[in-house]
Amino acid sequence: MNHDFQEIGQRFLALAMQLASAFNHEQGKMQLGEVLQQSTLADVAATASALQTLARLQQLIQSHQLALRKFIPALVQELESHCAREQLPQLLRETELARIVPLLQAIFDTQQAFYANRDVWAEVATGICELINARRSDLQFEEDGVVFVNGEDLQQFEMLWHRSEEALREEQVLLDQRTEELQQAAKVLRAA
Repeated sequence: MNHDFQEIGQRFLALAMQLASAFNHEQGKMQLGEVLQQSTLADVAATASALQTLARLQQLIQSHQLALRKFIPALVQELESHCAREQLPQLLRETELARIVPLLQAIFDTQQAFYANRDVWAEVATGICELINARRSDLQFEEDGVVFVNGEDLQQFEMLWHRSEEALREEQVLLDQRTEELQQAAKVLRAA
């Protein structure tokens, strides 16, 4: 692999990792583990605060999705500019682009899938909070959970809760996949 291509690829890989780290840091400050706790849902003010937190999470997701969408075009543009500056042969250019771009594209795609999945979780969590708020006068919080008077409300709550758990399981799959892809990319970009 051309050393300059390797450096460009490593730099974009580092930027992607920094973006993911920044997202995790900001998300961690939101204390999302508290959002769907019974103690939060049982309290009107805490539920309102949870809804505000979920709205901030969705804004964070959108800003990171937008930033990530710019990575591949910027990578390709930088690689193309390098090729033009160095007047590299077409075959070398095509070979290196075919090696680096798909490698990083896979990481960016997985990160975008992570953001989309996290957004699904935020929407579902918002749905749970809104259902609790709408039915607050018709439900009770007991030690082992929420008791709904209306069976349809209970079904909706259970469906939303199940979807939130599915989203969390999918998130773990995506995190594992991203870790594997990052390790593979780092390995390929180190091997020159």
